Amino acid sequence: MKPTIKVFDGKSFYKEVLKPHGVTDIKSVDFATVPFREEFDAFKRFGNAAEFFNDVVPVLHDFVRQRSQLFTLDMIPKSYFANESIIVTEQFAKQACISFLSKRSKKHSLPQARLVLQTLAKFHAASYVLLQDVQVRESFLQKFDAEDDIAEEATEATFWEAEFALCREILQHYPAEGTDLAEATLESLKGQLVSKIYSCFNRDNLTLGYVLCHGDFQSHNLMLLDDEKTEGNQHTVFINYEACRVCSPNVDIGFYLFNSVQQEVRSHHWKNLLRCYYEYFETFVVLLGGTLEFTFEELLDDFKDKCVPGFYNAIFQFLTAEGVQGLVDLDLRNSDQTLFAKWAQRNSVRASKIAIEVGKLFLDFERIIDNCQS
Repeated sequence: MKPTIKVFDGKSFYKEVLKPHGVTDIKSVDFATVPFREEFDAFKRFGNAAEFFNDVVPVLHDFVRQRSQLFTLDMIPKSYFANESIIVTEQFAKQACISFLSKRSKKHSLPQARLVLQTLAKFHAASYVLLQDVQVRESFLQKFDAEDDIAEEATEATFWEAEFALCREILQHYPAEGTDLAEATLESLKGQLVSKIYSCFNRDNLTLGYVLCHGDFQSHNLMLLDDEKTEGNQHTVFINYEACRVCSPNVDIGFYLFNSVQQEVRSHHWKNLLRCYYEYFETFVVLLGGTLEFTFEELLDDFKDKCVPGFYNAIFQFLTAEGVQGLVDLDLRNSDQTLFAKWAQRNSVRASKIAIEVGKLFLDFERIIDNCQS
């Protein structure tokens, strides 16, 4: 199978780095000896992904091979080369896989959600059993330094707060079902929202043990066979590991359920989907000779807190999809709060849609949290 370039910076990487050096076929480049290393270094955004493929994946593969001949990490693409600028992986297009990379609005059905969560359980189980070894765990924790989360939190805090300030303004002017709850919740978290989100990554509060999570587990980072029913011997591949971190498995589950699953499926089947994940996770842990140290009820209890990043990311992504990100960027430059009210008044149809959808999300979130019990 021929390798293909996985350029995380997309067209800008080719235009600004490869094209000026006369590169017309990026698959012909010897990435280990490229003469334009300085330009590559300017794109250092994906150190975690390179470390994941170079250091973590080989350890995981060796571990599962030693533990079980029936277990393979087939959701991780084969990597031919990885550094902080680029990742070269195997080509999946010829395997009839499809990516939802440009289809954030295309949500997964119940069969698709079950397939994805079964595969996620397999991915999580390998690191869960491996990290029960204290020495291995310490090595992993060094690779995924918690200080990175602190730095990221400081960088994103201002932007997120501005984005949700606009959301509050919209909710005030366009009341709909659930908007009172949404507005009150966002107001109570004013200045604290980002800290609340990042507190979910705190390793001192990992009640379910240590798991290597994808970190941005939603549909545009998944590849599925091109079959809407996902019946038979279907396959799921995870891509884009730059946000991977050691944390609760519910961080990945929460991201997926709130960002990538159809609303009616999430509302009516969220607990069954969590149980599906748990049962497969338990099966894979036992298959690898590990010990499962938490119950399904404890998984539910942990979900109440650890699904928070995924929930607020869903709102953030919805606001971005509706085209308000440019306004927030402008507000960060001049801090003119009147821009929010003016935008909401000039864009009544779009603002009304945002209010309705955000209200639904908050009501859905509240129902799920209130029912996180066996």
